[in-house]
Amino acid sequence: MVWGPNEVVRETRLVAVRFARRFSGALVGLILLTSCSDSSRPALEDESTRDDFGRIVEPGRVGVLRLRPGDCFVAGADEIESVAAVPCADEHDSEVLAVFDLPDTAWPGANAVQAAAREGCLGRFEAATGFAYITSVAELTAYAPTHTSWADDRSVICVALSPDGGLIRGGLTRAGA
Repeated sequence: MVWGPNEVVRETRLVAVRFARRFSGALVGLILLTSCSDSSRPALEDESTRDDFGRIVEPGRVGVLRLRPGDCFVAGADEIESVAAVPCADEHDSEVLAVFDLPDTAWPGANAVQAAAREGCLGRFEAATGFAYITSVAELTAYAPTHTSWADDRSVICVALSPDGGLIRGGLTRAGA
């Protein structure tokens, strides 16, 4: 499958039934277990080669705290510190849509973090892609901080996944195109 404007949009009525289940089910399993206090941690590495615009042009391991909107990668385990990043023209199953920080507060609890990540990612989908999430066949999930990482990490990484779990080519976001 190749992502592009004509391949990613489908009728709203077919997607609306799956909307809540697609996001919340995936989010629960993809919580980030990392802290940025140690610069030798895999979460901070970036072994990819990027062009002058920041796009990945040569594959390499990229730490989750170094992922940028438009970065494409092959997802691994649910709890990760780094991913196998690739140019979006190469086969991949995930693309970063947006990265944002949660407020600097005391730990609000896992449910509150998940709700804020869900709301934040859904709210940023259209700006990142140019079309509404409700009309998309892409799955949406997020990497978010845990109670353990909260002291050093407030970042939420919004990620689009291929709709059938298979590998795709091409960028979904305006940054990855």
